[in-house]
Amino acid sequence: MSRFKHFLVFFLIPLLSVSLFSIGISQAAALTKQTSSVYKVERVFNAINRSKIANTGALILEAGHAYVLVEATLSEKKAIAQLGFSIAPPTQDEGKLLASLATDSAYHDYAEMVAEIQQAEIDHPAIFKLFNLGLSAEGRTIWAGKISDKVEKDEPEPEVLLAHHQHAREHLTVEQALYTLKMLTREYGVNQQITRLVNDREIWIIFDMNPDGGEYDTATGSYRSWRKNRQLNAKSKALGSDLNRNWDYVWGCCDGSKAVPSSPTYHGDTGFSAPETKVVRDFVNSRVLNGKQQIKVAIDFHSYSELILWPYSYTLADVPVDMTKDDHDVLVAMGKKMAKLNGYAPKQWSDMYIADGTLNDWLYGVHGILNYTFEMAPKTQAQGGFYPSDDVIPKETARNRAAILYLMAQAACPYSEIGKKAQYCDTVTTGFYSPGDDAAVSRDAGDNNGYDISPINAYSHQKVSAIDINSGTGKGLTCDDKGKDRHDFYDYFINIPKEAKIKGIEVKLYAKADSALDQPHICTQLSWDGGQTWTAPKLTSTLTTSLQAYTLGGILDTWGRTWTSNDLANNNFKVRLTNVAGSPLRDFSLDWLAVRVKY
Repeated sequence: MSRFKHFLVFFLIPLLSVSLFSIGISQAAALTKQTSSVYKVERVFNAINRSKIANTGALILEAGHAYVLVEATLSEKKAIAQLGFSIAPPTQDEGKLLASLATDSAYHDYAEMVAEIQQAEIDHPAIFKLFNLGLSAEGRTIWAGKISDKVEKDEPEPEVLLAHHQHAREHLTVEQALYTLKMLTREYGVNQQITRLVNDREIWIIFDMNPDGGEYDTATGSYRSWRKNRQLNAKSKALGSDLNRNWDYVWGCCDGSKAVPSSPTYHGDTGFSAPETKVVRDFVNSRVLNGKQQIKVAIDFHSYSELILWPYSYTLADVPVDMTKDDHDVLVAMGKKMAKLNGYAPKQWSDMYIADGTLNDWLYGVHGILNYTFEMAPKTQAQGGFYPSDDVIPKETARNRAAILYLMAQAACPYSEIGKKAQYCDTVTTGFYSPGDDAAVSRDAGDNNGYDISPINAYSHQKVSAIDINSGTGKGLTCDDKGKDRHDFYDYFINIPKEAKIKGIEVKLYAKADSALDQPHICTQLSWDGGQTWTAPKLTSTLTTSLQAYTLGGILDTWGRTWTSNDLANNNFKVRLTNVAGSPLRDFSLDWLAVRVKY
């Protein structure tokens, strides 16, 4: 990139302020049209209030101890005031926006990045190999690189994923990818720790997930503060989707993204509507081998704010129903350990504000990958915001060296960090298996209509559901009431060794009811002999009117019996769901049913 002489004006911010990375300075087009202004909102103390403000459509620029600066239209300003907040123009210094910011020559553009990683493949062919994951909206290749001592082989080694540059203006993240590549390839055979990790791991680097947005952001020689990708949107002249709101795990669920194409947090028409998220999804899915996800840990690099964030972003709950307490404890422990190594602040993603459709949530929610967002330097807008000077590149990329190497080492057994190595790491946990055949309604149960509306929607998590109209003919609340609709799901194609000793079986489902009245819930049972005999039932909590995740059993729960691998064969293993409510008029919706096994 060429460097031009321009002038940069920064916000002046108190030392206590913290920038909010995901919702920043608005798109260049909005600034040009002067459709919004900067305001100061007083007495904003927590994530709940920040989430309410962001949900008006206003862009949160900075957050201090008891205030936020926002960029808002007049209607958004009015909406914030209606929430009861005091909103007024900021001081002159607080209200200054970026002005005519020049690009920096040391940052790699897309062509320079590609040339560098291709040269690395030539220089280090024994340990580094490039993979074309697919194309961006404008036809640029999304490159991934694999680093391992036997790079051509798929070895049974713990895998690590490092992803970069979902948001166009966060160029420092590409520099982080290139730094990590150099560190691992050039120091292999020289540095004992790195040599051991490359020998014992398979490390994947996705160098640039948003090449179109990055190129657009710098095309004029001055930064445009662009965030999204550059795909066309149907029925709108506004371009782009926010890639980090487009991942299809509780996509668009929780007022943590926008359905308006002009919004910088537009989540797309559907989950995975962006080609960039689609190809990375396909890659991560491809790392499920023999039912087991090979990627154990991951980092998604962003800027700015100097934060280490762990899932979830969609809920304020520390341990929601779709997360185990041990996983939460591991995420917290490793996050805090890495924060000591790089000086970032560790916290749960949603401690900032609610966001849905994020890569963090999808990696953990779908694949169980323990993962983090690293918000790189600087800490505040006053220190450079999204566009720190290129002279910070060496220092700020090297700053993450120890944390990255620590997480790579932990990939062998993250649970050792909480003293549970024997419990988790001397066994194997499969990925989630979904049923392969339509549900059969038991002949002697309920009204025999079952999930007869779009039953296939129960086989994947896509926010559309199979529906059972009315829950049967009985009013009882017990799982053995034959007046209730029963549904048997089968053909999971669970693939585990014949001699495996089963440690536990976990059933995960996403469900809702048309009303929370009459205590609607789902009873879950397992069969090992084709449906002749069933385990004792396990019950969800009362269903709500929005899709929620429910976990029955667990990876250390054998449901009261001893299992063999043959019990899990297609002709033997079934999952029964019985819809129970105090009224037969309740309608049940099932988005996804899946099973995973620990052995």
